[in-house]
Amino acid sequence: MKSGQASPRVANGLFAAGSAADALRFHRGLPRVPALQRRKLLATVHRNRDTVFGRRYGFDGITSVEAYQARVPVGDYESFRPYVERIAAGEERVLTREPVLLLEPTGGTSGGSKWIPYTRSLKREFQTAVRTWIFDLFRRFPSLLSSRSYWSVTPVTGEKHTTPAGIPVGFEDDSEYAGPLGRLLQGVFAVPGEVKYIRSIANFRYATAFFLLRAADLGLLSVWNPTFLLLLLDQIRQSVEPLARDLFDGRLRLPESGEGAFPRETRLPPCPDRARALQGAFSKEHRDRYRVVWPDLRVISCWADGLARDHAQRLREIFPGVTVQPKGLLATECVASFPLEAARGSVLAYPCHFFEFLPQGGGPPQPVHRLDVGEVYTLVVTTGGGLYRYDMQDRIRVTHRWHGLPVIRFQGRTRLCDLVGEKLDEGHVQSVLLGVLATHGTRSRFLLFAPERTPTGGYYTLFIEPEEPLSPWHAPAILEAVDRGLRGNFHYRYARDLGQLEHPRMMVLQENTGQETYIRRCVQSGQRLGDIKQVLLDPRTGWTTVFTGGKRPDP
Repeated sequence: MKSGQASPRVANGLFAAGSAADALRFHRGLPRVPALQRRKLLATVHRNRDTVFGRRYGFDGITSVEAYQARVPVGDYESFRPYVERIAAGEERVLTREPVLLLEPTGGTSGGSKWIPYTRSLKREFQTAVRTWIFDLFRRFPSLLSSRSYWSVTPVTGEKHTTPAGIPVGFEDDSEYAGPLGRLLQGVFAVPGEVKYIRSIANFRYATAFFLLRAADLGLLSVWNPTFLLLLLDQIRQSVEPLARDLFDGRLRLPESGEGAFPRETRLPPCPDRARALQGAFSKEHRDRYRVVWPDLRVISCWADGLARDHAQRLREIFPGVTVQPKGLLATECVASFPLEAARGSVLAYPCHFFEFLPQGGGPPQPVHRLDVGEVYTLVVTTGGGLYRYDMQDRIRVTHRWHGLPVIRFQGRTRLCDLVGEKLDEGHVQSVLLGVLATHGTRSRFLLFAPERTPTGGYYTLFIEPEEPLSPWHAPAILEAVDRGLRGNFHYRYARDLGQLEHPRMMVLQENTGQETYIRRCVQSGQRLGDIKQVLLDPRTGWTTVFTGGKRPDP
C-alpha cells in the first residue's frame, strides 16, 4: 500500500489547470443561462430520439421546451423502473443512445433501492460541476494547492457486482466523479483507495483515522454527512494510544482480523513526530486540539442544510477558524448545485442538466430565469443519463441571486426521510412495517416511524398503539425484523453499518393517545385541522418528547 508519494502542489496544480476551462465556460455563460438551458435540453432530446423512450414520446418532433413539456410527463423513479430493468437485462438504446457504463445504487421505494444508469454524458455533467467547484476552492483557498485531501464519496461496498447481463453496479473509484483529471488527485488523497474495501466497520474507521493522522498537511476534508466525520473524531478520541503507537512505529494494526485480501498489519514509514503531536493534542483544551493535529486544515465540505444543520454547526465549534462549506445539492441522479465562495451559497449547476421547478403552491413548472427569491420549489431534472422530467422530490428555496443565477438551499425531501443520508422512502417503510407486523400477528390503531438526532447521528423510533398488549419478547423481534427489512435500502444499510444510525427503537403508546397527540402537534405547528393527513414516515424529530408529554424517557 502506497500513500503520500505524489507532490500535492504538482498534482493539485495540474488538476486546477485542467479544470480552468470548465470554470471559465461557467462564468462566461452566466449572461446566457436561459438560452444555454434550452440548447442543453434540445441537444439531449435530439441525441436520444432513436431510443425506446424517445420513440414513445416523439422526441423527433420536439423543437421547443414547450413541446417537450407537453409530450413528456413528470415522473418519479417508479415510472422509469421498467426501463432500467430492461437496461439491466442487457437491452440497448432504452433511455439513451449511448451505452450504459454502470448502474449506481441509491435509496428507493417499494423495493428499497433503485439503480441509476450512468452514461458518458452523465459523468461529464457531474465532472463539469465538480471541476468548477474545486477550481473555485483552489482560487479562494490557495494554500490547498500544497495540501493533501480526504474525499469520502463512494460507500464501502465490499464485493463488486454486475447485473445478469454484465453491467457493473456502482463506481469503481471515488475519483470517477471528477473524470480523468480525478486520477491526479489520487496521489494526494490522505487515505489510500484500498481502505474502502475493508469489510469490518471497526477496521475501516481505525484505518481511515490512522491515515488521516499521518497527513500533517491535510487541507481539505470532504464528506457527505457531517456525522461521518464526527464518528471518525470519536474513533480518534477513543483510540489515541493505539493510534499513536501505530504512527510511531509505522505499523497499522487493524483491531479485527478476517479482512481477506487487505492485510491486517501494514508497514509504512514511522511517523514519531505525528505520534507525539497526537498525544500532545489530546492533552490540550478542546478548541486547540485539532489545530495541533491538522494545522493546515482550511476547509471541511459537508451537508449543512436540513437535518444536517446542527451537526455541521458542531463541526464549526470543534474546528474554529476552519471554513465549513455547505455542499450543494448533489444526488445520485444529478448535480443540482455546487458552492461558490463569491456567491455566498450554492449556485444552480446550469451547464450540467436541464432544470424545471414546480412551485410549492402549485402551478406550471418554472424555468431557471423565472424563479422568485424566497420561494420554495420542487426540482425536476432532465439528464444525459436518460432521466427525463424526473421528479427529484427535493424541495429547494431560492435564497438570492448571483449574477442573475439563482442561489439555492436544500429544504428537504418530499415523502423522504434523510437524517444522515439514509434516504428512507415512505413507500418502502410502509411495506416493511406492515409486512413485519402482519408476520408477527400484531394489529395497530396508530403507527408512526420517525427519526431522532444524537451527537453522532441518530436513530428511528417506531411509535405504535397496538390493539392487544405486546409481550416482552415481541418488541425486540419486531424491531430486528424492521431493521433487517429497511437494510434493503442501500443507504440505510450503509448508515447502520457505519454507526451513523443506531438500531431502531420502539415506544408503545397508551390506548387512544396516538392519533390525538399527532393531531395536536400538527395544529400547534400551524396546520389547519382539515388539512392534517397522518403520514407513516414523519421526518420531524422530537416525537418521543411529544408522546411523553414533554418528558424524555431513558433510551
